[in-house]
Amino acid sequence: MAPDSSSEERPKTRRLSRMSKVMLAVTGGLLFFAVWTVFVSKPQVEQPLLKPPAIWSSHMPLKEALLAKVRGVSLRLARTEAGYAADPQSLVRAKAAVSLGEDLLLILEPGEAPSPDPKAAAAALIAWARTQELEPSLVASLDWPLLQALAPLAPEWQRAFATSEVRLDRKGRSIWLGGGELSKVEGSIPALVKVAGGKIWAPPLHELRPEDAEDAKAWSIDLLIRQADNPEAFPSLLLLRPRGLVTDDPEALAQSIAERPGLFSVGSALE
Repeated sequence: MAPDSSSEERPKTRRLSRMSKVMLAVTGGLLFFAVWTVFVSKPQVEQPLLKPPAIWSSHMPLKEALLAKVRGVSLRLARTEAGYAADPQSLVRAKAAVSLGEDLLLILEPGEAPSPDPKAAAAALIAWARTQELEPSLVASLDWPLLQALAPLAPEWQRAFATSEVRLDRKGRSIWLGGGELSKVEGSIPALVKVAGGKIWAPPLHELRPEDAEDAKAWSIDLLIRQADNPEAFPSLLLLRPRGLVTDDPEALAQSIAERPGLFSVGSALE
């Protein structure tokens, strides 16, 4: 009787099947280990949370400013022989805004020349703010020596180093810069702010050039854009992701931010 060939091949087939299962198990284990290594062992890179810029309202009634979800109110101060002074109506509006939890931006009027005694001017500014029961979160000034003197006296106050091209000579020098010269930093104003110990640069909108914005990013200098009063420029300005903008039209600016939440943190741009 001829042997049953099928009965001889059956065990061989079973042996190949078992070997295939072993190989599949080993391969699967290696694949799982590789995936685990990528997702668990590899350090995760944290993405910075980009906040919408603060809107500092200027020359706006308090009610309208709050309805526009403005983050803060600006107050201009003029230096006098006795210290500092503000427009009475603007001062009332600023105090009301602060009482409701708004942030206060103090903008120091430049005057004809910087303070001859920066330390005394800084001390007078702090005394004025305490007398008025105001605690600004940010002070902007063209007087860089004053801002430098203010740092150790009021470290909780952030400082914005303002500039104005009309106050620079052809060589990039100015009495307002406290000895700083643009020629020493290859003409980069953000680099000059960095050298002066600042972290925020406050240029007016009409003087902000694309190369300046790139320099600010390269030097890790935040932008506080003053005189941002042109709604047509808001979309372009928001792409720069500035720290804040000072504007006469906060409602339009707030709306422009709300329409572009993807530029900033996830969710609504305005809380």
